[in-house]
Amino acid sequence: MGRGLILSALTGSIALSYEILWARFYSFVSGAASNSFGILLASYLFGLGLGALVAGIICRNVEGHSPELNRKLGSFVLFANLFGYIIAPAASWIVLFIPYLWTLPLIVLSAGLLGAAFPLISHITIPADARAGLRLSFVYLANIAGSSIGSLLTGFVLLDYFSFSTISVILVIAGILLATLISEYRDPDNTKATVPARGSDFRRYGVLLAVLLVILLSKGKLFDGMYERLQWKKDMFAKGLDYRFARLYESKSGVIAIGPDGSVHGGGMYDGFLDYRLKLGGWLLRPYSLSLFHPHPRRVLIVGVSGGAWTAVVNGHPQVESITAVEINKHYRQVMEDEPKMRHLLTSPKLNLVFDDGRRWLNRNPEEHFDAVVMNTTYHFRTYVSNLLSREYMTLVSSHLSPGGVFLFNTTDSKEAMRTALEVFPHCMMILNATICSKEPLEFNAKRWLSVLDSYRINGEQILSGEEGRKTRAWLETLTTEIDQKDALYEREGFRSQKRMLEDCSGARIVTDDNMATEYGDH
Repeated sequence: MGRGLILSALTGSIALSYEILWARFYSFVSGAASNSFGILLASYLFGLGLGALVAGIICRNVEGHSPELNRKLGSFVLFANLFGYIIAPAASWIVLFIPYLWTLPLIVLSAGLLGAAFPLISHITIPADARAGLRLSFVYLANIAGSSIGSLLTGFVLLDYFSFSTISVILVIAGILLATLISEYRDPDNTKATVPARGSDFRRYGVLLAVLLVILLSKGKLFDGMYERLQWKKDMFAKGLDYRFARLYESKSGVIAIGPDGSVHGGGMYDGFLDYRLKLGGWLLRPYSLSLFHPHPRRVLIVGVSGGAWTAVVNGHPQVESITAVEINKHYRQVMEDEPKMRHLLTSPKLNLVFDDGRRWLNRNPEEHFDAVVMNTTYHFRTYVSNLLSREYMTLVSSHLSPGGVFLFNTTDSKEAMRTALEVFPHCMMILNATICSKEPLEFNAKRWLSVLDSYRINGEQILSGEEGRKTRAWLETLTTEIDQKDALYEREGFRSQKRMLEDCSGARIVTDDNMATEYGDH
């Protein structure tokens, strides 16, 4: 009975650990779409149900407690684990040709194979006697305990220390061990069981050793380029199948990929560039515009650091004295350390880098107030982004603003995000796709902005220098003459007045913690 409990626990641990890996896989390939985990879980549970159904049919027609049956079951479990091992790399090639949702039948099949193992193990370890029900309860408890431990160990420990490919190898080795234990299982009450010849043991162990060697030797090639294919899908053909990210950082918080061009990709979606230079028509105009709306921003809170571009811009602001930057993924510190352009941030006396959930940090520090809260929000349709776009969150931010303070955040062109800002803050404006909000009237001053930019230095580099800087400064000078009056903002491309915002997002829903409108609404 004791060995049966171990087999049951190990089966549950492996099966649920594979599910954790597949959750990472589908979150990445979908760009952290809000429905990615739901469709994976539905496929996984459907597969488990099918596996249990087939296993039930087998159990009704095959008598247990046979060494030969145990060896066959061991071979089956070995195949199930090998199949689970190759699911991710195989699916990463499939998505080059068809939508990733069409790979879900592989999850159903693999979950069915893994799910069939538990009832079959119960069949060979539990005698059909008066105590069968009691023994089954213990075996079931062991399976639940193993599933829980496997999920926690893989999700909160292994993912923080090992890559996807390494964890896959760990799981398949555990599957080989499980298959061996099942093959060697002997019912202690079955004294007539036939012990296989020693030669057959050698052959079986030889096959298992060969399988293990093939797995270890092929790991590098099997998983090579997996994240690149998941990120780019059909576009990989244009980039070249040999295209590779320059650096990868994997943790339980997600996967950070750095492109050869310095682009940052978080969880399968574009997340910015490792560059702080102000370019004519560039998106970094948004964080650089802080002095356009605030006369003297001394204390700044940044929620979400990512590769550090926006943080570098705010850190270089000549009027800013202190910055609290809150980032949920601790591996972005390593990203900045590995990037020469961003490394100076880690030694900046202005910057206090905190690794925490931004919303939780705000709730835990109600006494902290800032002249500006800056947030380069990720795409509005991604999982959990409602935590940073909801009415409740914006109300929380409002309570942390000093008199005259501003909240500048990236709406990613979401009408719901714009509408929510207008609901919470009485005064709003927009620059490109970023909204600037305040509880007091916004002081729009283009001449002041240009003056601040003239004295801007980042990492010793003057921002408005060189040919690109001169072009940008000329554009800014034109800007100061054309839109010195706030009422004319809506007539200028790239800027929107509050009136224009109200027109643009008319009819859009307000995002709340309950409706999560940007994640599950119509986009």
